[in-house]
Order: sequence, then C-alpha cells, then structure tokens
Amino acid sequence: MTTLDILNLQLNAKYLKGILEMSQEWNHPFISIGEIVRLCAPRIEKRQERYEKLQALAELRPIWNLKELSEKLGMSRQTLYNWKEEGWLVVNSAGKADLKATVKLWKDLNWHI
Repeated sequence: MTTLDILNLQLNAKYLKGILEMSQEWNHPFISIGEIVRLCAPRIEKRQERYEKLQALAELRPIWNLKELSEKLGMSRQTLYNWKEEGWLVVNSAGKADLKATVKLWKDLNWHI
C-alpha cells in the first residue's frame, strides 16, 4: 500500500471533528492516523465475502474494467464508483480497477474494514 492509497481514503468529517474535539477534551494531544481511519472511514458491507471475491478475481486477472468487475462481484457499478471515491478501490490511470493493489490495501487495512 502506498502513501497515496492511504491519503485517498475518505473520512467522515463530522465524525472526525467529534473525535478531535473529544481527544482535546480528554487532554490527549495526539491521535494516530490509524485510529482516525478506524473511527471515521466508511465501512465495507460483507467485507470478508467481498475480500475473498476480489482476491479470486485478482488471481484470474489483476486489472478489470468497472463494468466487468461489477458483474463478477454481483454489485452495481455505482458501488464500485463509491468505493473508488472513498479510497477502497485502487484504480489505475486508465480508470481500470487494479485488484492486486486493492486486495493488498484491504489486507493492510484488515483491522478497519
């Protein structure tokens, strides 16, 4: 997982504001990025099931267009666009899903999603 992958994760600003305010109120001047992500980033529904499917598809072929991927995963393209926007789906410069990188990201962030 690259620093850019981490920096592209979307956080709920309302939750983030509350977490930072609570941290200050409790006299904790520091909070880890991991804790912020754990508390504020959107969750993936059926995470383990989705992870296993992504893993299997990545072994077949590492790069997928979003239409094919949505069909293989049995979900809407909009969900994939949401994942892309939230930072859960790694997409290359051609706009295609990089499943090898996505699986690595999910594995690295397993404690959260």
